[in-house]
Amino acid sequence: KNDETSATKAPDKAIANARLWQRWLRWMAWLLPVLISLSVYAYVWYALVVPGDTIAELKEANVTLLIGAAASLIVGIFIYQIQIVLAQQVATSAELEKKVQERTRSITEVMMKLDEQNKALLALDKQKSEFVTLVSHELRAPLTNINGGLELLLSREQDLSPRTRTTLNLVSAEAQRLTRFVETILDVSAMESGQLPVVIGPAPVAAAIRHVVGQFPNLPPGRLTTEVEADLPLALADEHYLQSVLFHLVDNALKYAPDSPVRVVARAGNGLVEIRVTDRGAGVPLTAAARLFDKFERLDVQDSQSVYGYGLGLYMCKRIVQALNGDIALESAEGQGATFVVQIPAWIGE
Repeated sequence: KNDETSATKAPDKAIANARLWQRWLRWMAWLLPVLISLSVYAYVWYALVVPGDTIAELKEANVTLLIGAAASLIVGIFIYQIQIVLAQQVATSAELEKKVQERTRSITEVMMKLDEQNKALLALDKQKSEFVTLVSHELRAPLTNINGGLELLLSREQDLSPRTRTTLNLVSAEAQRLTRFVETILDVSAMESGQLPVVIGPAPVAAAIRHVVGQFPNLPPGRLTTEVEADLPLALADEHYLQSVLFHLVDNALKYAPDSPVRVVARAGNGLVEIRVTDRGAGVPLTAAARLFDKFERLDVQDSQSVYGYGLGLYMCKRIVQALNGDIALESAEGQGATFVVQIPAWIGE
């Protein structure tokens, strides 16, 4: 608003000054010729006519009077022309000022409308987030009961036929996948509201890797391998959320490189614990690498039918790693596989 006020005052002041000069020129347009004429007449009278008694002196007086009259006329015309130019400038400035005010008014109206629309979108986004969080909370309890019931049924191996056990295992896997999705939504909602319950402390990286590998029990030999450096120090992290990050990275590698071995390597150096999750799949084009960490972003939306996912995993990984004061990056080239690198401060100890 201050910029608009100053922008409006500047042309107003210029126009006011131009009009002031216009008034002065109107006075000068007749005052200067009169003063010149009076000066010439006074000079002729006192210098030539009064003391003069010859015809030559009288002729000189007439010539001087003619020159004075011509000079007065020229000065008057010159000032009149300046008045015309100045009047045109004042009219142009006034027209420009009018246009500027109209544009400023229209821009202000557009900005107000955009502000109102932005507030409405923010309110709608808040309502959407609250609704998704509410639904997720409502789903969590029944899913916990379903998973518990399935585990109880699967624990009675002697009472189940092979077909029934296969069916129950499939249902259990899908129920667990839905449970992880609900947990992901709740974590994303907590992150965006600044309420993610991260508790940073000494976290055993090797144990976190073993826990994540244990969540993929049905893989063929060699499909998922690990290499953990001997005497790997503890990481300064939240163990639960560190496991969540590793799970999403390994799950992504297994999904998008179905025919490739996946390797998890952990080592330490320069005060950091580095975890690398590598596959030998199709890789990621350089143009798409940066946006993979955005919310709801997938490398190819057309693969949603063949590869389950919602574009939240990598987004959540990045936000969690940032909350742990760490960094996550992608090293990849199209056709040469992909490596996600997580670096977290090592716990030095008290």
